Amino acid sequence: MKRPGWVTTVGVIGIIIGCLGIVGAGQSIMMPKILDTQKAFWTEMKASMTQYDITEPEQMPSPEVMQMMESMWDIPGWFDAFCLIAGVAAPVVCILYVFACIRLLQISPTAIRLFYTAAGIAMVFSVLKIVFVLAALSFMGMSMIVGSLLCIVINVILLIVVATKDKTAFALQAE
Repeated sequence: MKRPGWVTTVGVIGIIIGCLGIVGAGQSIMMPKILDTQKAFWTEMKASMTQYDITEPEQMPSPEVMQMMESMWDIPGWFDAFCLIAGVAAPVVCILYVFACIRLLQISPTAIRLFYTAAGIAMVFSVLKIVFVLAALSFMGMSMIVGSLLCIVINVILLIVVATKDKTAFALQAE
């Protein structure tokens, strides 16, 4: 039997999402270094404003903006460890996800169950990342939240497609 179109669509989209997740893991690992660099840049910018005596209201950022920028660097000490752990765990989750999508494309009899498992693990992992970033109350972690929410939405859509489509090709392959 020929591979159904929905299998190809879900498999290819899943492989793309899994590969993007692996790239995102690198961003998670580098997040503490990125934050340190941005904080150093901000500190240097404030020093430059002081050095050149920029006090004109139209040249200075508003006090609200200054306060918001200062609050961006108030990150708990455990956030660096979280970024490292999340960055190391993400490729494992993503490789499982890509493997499940490849098995879908191969019409493996166990592919549906494996995809449900991999998508579920990916969504739980995304929820955990959201919880930890919200606990850190870091504006800089918002990119992690956006990426995690996007992952959850895409996985829900793919799970709905897999759950509602005809799976006779997988049953025939098992025989």
